[in-house]
Amino acid sequence: MHIHAVFMPRGLSPLRAADEAILVRQGFDWKAFLLTPVWALRHGLWLALALWLGWTFVVAAIVSLAHLDPAASLALYGLGALAFGLEADRFRQARLSRSGFFLQGLTIGESAQEAERLYFDRSADLSASPAQQAALLPASNAPGGGKSHLTTLGADLLGLFPPPERKI
Repeated sequence: MHIHAVFMPRGLSPLRAADEAILVRQGFDWKAFLLTPVWALRHGLWLALALWLGWTFVVAAIVSLAHLDPAASLALYGLGALAFGLEADRFRQARLSRSGFFLQGLTIGESAQEAERLYFDRSADLSASPAQQAALLPASNAPGGGKSHLTTLGADLLGLFPPPERKI
């Protein structure tokens, strides 16, 4: 399972904003590591592309001035590529923030489609009225027959761990 950040545009109705939501997978990005310029162009990240070009010129200058062998130059270039792979999600998040999107929340899923489905299904459940929430609950969780998990869902981490019970 992977964690995804959900970004939604500002100034739109909730339904339209949900249609235009963008999910950014958190963690190491292999595409940004292996194909940095293609990845940067695909996502419109001009600053990342400029940084990559600058890094390649720095590596070329160091290699030519220090007369490094090809293995050392590849290792030096690999350090920069590793940095791009590690910071790829932050590049995308910064661009989305500058473009008028805001971080709405986090979700999990094996793929972006699964994470999106889980996030918006959960959001629909939380925005339902109390009567609609009770209809969605199994009989053991219904009011009067136990505790409602949906009423405390917003307080836990990604809906994975129920909050500890309070003793009064």
